Amino acid sequence: MSADLETSAEPRNERQGYDSSIGIKLIKLLGAIAILGSVVSGFANYHWVPDFISQATVQFAILLLPAMIVAWCQKRVVVGSFCLVLLAWHLIKIVPYYLVPTDGIVKTTDESILRLAVFNVLRTNEEFEATLESILATEADFMYLMEVQPKWRPYLEAIRDRYPYQEVRDDYEYLGVAFLSRKPWRELNVLQLGSVSNPSIDVRIPMDGAFTPDLHLIATHPLPPFGEVLTQSRDQQLATLIGRFQDGEAQILCGDFNLSPWSPRFARLCRQGGLLDASFGFGIAPTLTPLPTIMGGIKVDHILRNSMVRVHDYRVLPSAQSDHGVVVLDFSIPPD
Repeated sequence: MSADLETSAEPRNERQGYDSSIGIKLIKLLGAIAILGSVVSGFANYHWVPDFISQATVQFAILLLPAMIVAWCQKRVVVGSFCLVLLAWHLIKIVPYYLVPTDGIVKTTDESILRLAVFNVLRTNEEFEATLESILATEADFMYLMEVQPKWRPYLEAIRDRYPYQEVRDDYEYLGVAFLSRKPWRELNVLQLGSVSNPSIDVRIPMDGAFTPDLHLIATHPLPPFGEVLTQSRDQQLATLIGRFQDGEAQILCGDFNLSPWSPRFARLCRQGGLLDASFGFGIAPTLTPLPTIMGGIKVDHILRNSMVRVHDYRVLPSAQSDHGVVVLDFSIPPD
């Protein structure tokens, strides 16, 4: 009898030791946070707080995996199964970024390829020369810069020989923007869509070739969605801008949207505008990295395009001067 008790006590003691280890406790704690965050983010359509939390979807997915394994090892089937359901829900949104889009990614060295660079230079960044070097290294045909303060003006003027077409609206706070182009534009408008919105650039650029449609590019930078008013302003700003697109144009909407692709609001924006994320097929590299790891980064800088824009390459280049990376898209517009 006593031998049986000793035998049955050993597994119990092993389980208690397994449960009490610091590593397992940490996994369970982080898993609980990921479960709670995942459930709350499911209400992102209805309130700004769940929408804000949904930006951490990738982090939630990473944390749910070890939590699910630990739950199953401890025979906590319900918890493990719930983690699996939530993980699958997140992967449904993440996996398409590793799949080639239906219209394909064309790898070519054709001279007709154009390059767009989108970069939030960070308002407090005053390393102008180093930042400018990293921007020029992209050799982009078009550049959209955000949070451009007045001190940027002489540096941008100094590269006018390389970018003769410039529209600069600097600001001492977060509202400064600049659009630089090697090609002349047919029309450019600076849009002010409200008292709590940044100026947006709406530009039409003629392409070479008699049957090639114009490029209609809209660049924007809504304010961070800290609160219901700013969240609604961001959503309204993006919805208004895609309403400016017209049929028969090659369309690009780009900038720091302060919105992640994991929010249902992002999917609704793409659906309403008939736009595709240009980063499909190139992974989920974060563009805002306050902490230099995927666990500390989120994807908020975007380039969206319609089917008339052909993607050749997409990448996010790190920048030591800003907490944002430089988003670079190689694209072309085939004849219609």
